[in-house]
Amino acid sequence: MPLGPSAPRLREPARQGLSQERIIEAALAVADADGIDAVTMRRVGTDLGVAAMALYRYFATKDELLQAAAERILTELTLPPTPVNDRGWQATIRQVVHAWAALAQHHPGAFRLIYLPRRVTEIDLLPGELILSALTSAGFDAPSAALAYRTVLTFIDGVLLNDPLATVNDSSRPGHLAHQLLTNRPVFAHHLEAMSAITAADVFDHGLELLLTGLEHQRPTPRRPAHHPTVKNEHTKT
Repeated sequence: MPLGPSAPRLREPARQGLSQERIIEAALAVADADGIDAVTMRRVGTDLGVAAMALYRYFATKDELLQAAAERILTELTLPPTPVNDRGWQATIRQVVHAWAALAQHHPGAFRLIYLPRRVTEIDLLPGELILSALTSAGFDAPSAALAYRTVLTFIDGVLLNDPLATVNDSSRPGHLAHQLLTNRPVFAHHLEAMSAITAADVFDHGLELLLTGLEHQRPTPRRPAHHPTVKNEHTKT
């Protein structure tokens, strides 16, 4: 039976407001809530109130959407300006690393999108440009700066991809250890309370400072200009 011409379609308003930005935001919301494996065109479309096919007008494939979502995350980076100036090389590295870590905190589920195989953009290279510039300004030559840079990256990625600055492993907390185990390991038991209060953010900051301290010890000593003693001219009148 016809319902009459005035009956509206319930999903039309959502479809009319569809855009690439809304789709990207919806995909990020899904990834942050349930992980990147949960991001499908059907799921994103459902959250936006449209059929999955409507998304293909904006993104040809899911991979294209994931690429756009990763690039969207990178736009949130808050980095110091280039080139490195008198902030100091350690301060620059510290700021870049903390800016990268902030992405993991803001996008606990979607952060891994950055590491998926995808095309590299200019903003991908900016953190490396800043860190290498800082190391160069500190006097490191190209091989030493490259090694230091890769070491910093390994530390950052190792921490953030395993635990995005949430909490330390619960296995070190008192409730997870039998009393007998603690009795037989008195030194460990003595430090257990202190360990249980440590957060992953504490570990991250401490690890970064250890790295910077180690690099400072490896930093080449600037050469001082040669000192030439003044030879007194015997013919000079006094």
